[in-house]
Amino acid sequence: MIGAAQNTRLAAAGDLCRFLCFLHESRGGKSWRDAQEDDHAAFLHWRQLMPANPVPQRARRAAADRHRQGDGRALVPAAQARDTGRDEVKWLAPAEYRQWRNTGLRGYRADGLPDEGFRGRWASRNALFADVMVRTGLRLAEQASLTDGEAPAGDGGVAYQRFWLPGAVAKNGSSRWVYPPAALARKVGEYCAADRAEIIIAAARRRGTYDRIRDPLVIDPALGPASAVVVRRPDGGEAVIRVEQLTPGERARLLVRTRDRLKPAGLWMAEHGMPVSISGWKGIFRGASSRCARAGVPGRLPPAYAQAHVRGGDPGAVAARPHRRACGHDAGAARPVPAGLRRPAGLGAPPAWPPFR
Repeated sequence: MIGAAQNTRLAAAGDLCRFLCFLHESRGGKSWRDAQEDDHAAFLHWRQLMPANPVPQRARRAAADRHRQGDGRALVPAAQARDTGRDEVKWLAPAEYRQWRNTGLRGYRADGLPDEGFRGRWASRNALFADVMVRTGLRLAEQASLTDGEAPAGDGGVAYQRFWLPGAVAKNGSSRWVYPPAALARKVGEYCAADRAEIIIAAARRRGTYDRIRDPLVIDPALGPASAVVVRRPDGGEAVIRVEQLTPGERARLLVRTRDRLKPAGLWMAEHGMPVSISGWKGIFRGASSRCARAGVPGRLPPAYAQAHVRGGDPGAVAARPHRRACGHDAGAARPVPAGLRRPAGLGAPPAWPPFR
C-alpha cells in the first residue's frame, strides 16, 4: 500500500475508517482487535445490500491465479466486496457530450438557448477543462495538476500541439506525450491571458493571498533554472527539485517569483487564487450532471472518467499520429499502441468529431 497511487491510499483509508466507525456505532463499540467474521459479514451487508446505503461495486476481473472450485466458480474471501451489482457505465456520443457540456457547465437549456437563471461565473473555464479532458484522454487528477508552463498555450501553426505529462502526476507513473488540438491549445492561451492572469491572479495579489501561504514551493529564476524549485531545508540549506518530480499535492502550493511578486504555477485556477482541487472538479462535474437531470438532458458524465466515457474517443487524435513528424515532433518518441487496443481491420473509420463550439 505504501507504493500505491494516492487515490488508492485515500480509498483504502476511507474504507478502513468506515469499518472502524461501523464497529463502534453498530457492533457495541467493538475494537478492531475483537472483530470476527460475522462483523465483516454485517459490514458487507450494510455497505452493499441495504437500500439506505447503496454502494455500487464493480464485478471482479478474471485472474489466472484465482482459487476456483470444481465447477469453475471463483473462491473469494467472504469479507471482501466482490461480484456484486456492477455500476453500469453510460457512454456518451460526441453530440451527447456537447449537450451535457453546454447544459451542465455552460448554463444552456435543453433546447440550446441560454438559461437566464444560470449563475455560473466560471462556465468558460469549466467547459474548456472538460473539452481538454475529452480531446486528450487526460484523467481528471492528471489535468488538474498541470502548471501553466507545461500545457501549450497557442496553436504554433500546426494541427496538434504536444506537451510532456510527468510521471509524478500520471496514473501509475505513465509519463507520456499528450497531443491537444491546436484550437484547444489556443483557447487555453486565451484563458491564461484573460481569466487566469487579469482576473483571478490580479485579484489574489491585491488581497495578499500568495504572501500568506505557509511553506510554499517557489520557482525563483534568480536562484535556479526555471524548471526547478529551490527548497529551503530546516537546517538553513537549500535543495533543488525539478518541477516534474512534484506530486499533485505539492504542486497545489507551487508559486513562481516574478518581477511583479509571486504568482501561482497551477494552470486551472479557482476564484480564491489557487488551483482548483481534484475534489473541487469532481463537485463541478457532479453539479453539471445534476443540472442536466433537472433540465431533462440525458446522459451523465462520471467525474473521474470523463475522458473514457465518450464513445469513440477522439478520432482526430488518432489520425494525427502519422503526422507528428510533419509537425516537427519525433514520431519515434510516442509509445506504440498495444496490439489489444488497435482498431480491428475492416471495422471502418470512426465517426468524425465536428469542431467544438
